[in-house]
Amino acid sequence: MASDGRIADARIGDSRRTLRDVFPVPDDFADWRTSQRFNYAVRHSVATGGASALRPSALHELKVPAGWLHDRWWSLWAAAHDRLVIDPTIVIDYRVSDAQQVGLHTAAQDASAPAWLIHHAGQFVRSTRRAIDLAPLFLASR
Repeated sequence: MASDGRIADARIGDSRRTLRDVFPVPDDFADWRTSQRFNYAVRHSVATGGASALRPSALHELKVPAGWLHDRWWSLWAAAHDRLVIDPTIVIDYRVSDAQQVGLHTAAQDASAPAWLIHHAGQFVRSTRRAIDLAPLFLASR
């Protein structure tokens, strides 16, 4: 389950923004086919570890490949296996600081398809490794 969080910035204090404001998920996401949800999750962050819940029984299946953030990988795995639930409930205050590994960085998530491809082509080796890691999930989502 991927829930929401209220963003709290160390420089400006609490804000009125939420994680879903920065990383939106369409309202009808739950109605999409598994393959559509997986495709969306590949291009967009839909979960953060602090606002997520996992079934302990599923953890043995969630081996995170080298180079992946754990919350990113589990959200992709869950989307591919039709187990990703998006919950709009705010469950945490998400603190933002300059020391975070990712934080609120959206990279090329909102880019057009050509711009997204150019971004990833510029990181060819990393993107190739990720594509190999994602191949079984892609097949599972079909």
